[in-house]
Amino acid sequence: MRAHAVLRNLGVLAVAMLGLAPAARAAVAHLDYDGVAKGDDYRTAPYIENGITTTVLQGHYELYNDATGGDSDQAFNLDEQSTGPSRVRLTAHGGGTFDVVSLDVVNPADSAGEYTITGIGGTGGSINAPTTMGTIAFSDYAPAFHNLVALEITQHSPGAFTFDDLEVQVLPEPGQLASLVAAGIAVFALSRRRTR
Repeated sequence: MRAHAVLRNLGVLAVAMLGLAPAARAAVAHLDYDGVAKGDDYRTAPYIENGITTTVLQGHYELYNDATGGDSDQAFNLDEQSTGPSRVRLTAHGGGTFDVVSLDVVNPADSAGEYTITGIGGTGGSINAPTTMGTIAFSDYAPAFHNLVALEITQHSPGAFTFDDLEVQVLPEPGQLASLVAAGIAVFALSRRRTR
C-alpha cells in the first residue's frame, strides 16, 4: 500500500514538472526587429528573435524607424527595389508550430492584393495585406492562422509594405504533450489501482 502512495506522488510530481516546463504549454513570442543593427539596406540574412526566425525567400528587406513607436523602434520593410519582388517566411526556430495573434502594419500596401499574408500548414489562411495602418488581429480570421508551420508575406506588384510587432503563440511540442498525457494516465491508473 505504501509503495502505491509513493508511486502516485511521484507521478503527480512528474505531471507537475511537465506542466511547468516551457515547452509543455503555449508561450507568446513577440518579434519587433529592434535587435537588428541599423543600416545596410537590401538584407537577406535570416534573423532570429524570441524563438521566431525571419527568412527571406526572394528579394530583400530593410529596417526602417517605426514612426508609430519610440526612437529606437524599428520596423521590417519589404519592397521591390534592386532585387525584384520580395517574399519572407516566418517560422518558429527549431521547427515548432504556432498561432498568429497580431501584426502591426506601419506602412500599408498601396492597393488590395499588392501583398498577401499566408499561413502555411495547420488551418492555413490567406489575406490581402491591409491598405491602412493599424493592428491586424488574426482572431478576426478564425479558424485560420492556427497551428502553422510558417507565415509568409509575399509581394505581387511594385510597392512597399512595412510591419512590426508580430505576436505569435508558440504551441507545445507534440513530444512534450505526449509525455504529459502519458504521465497523467499513469497517475490515474495508479490511483484507481490503489482504491481497489
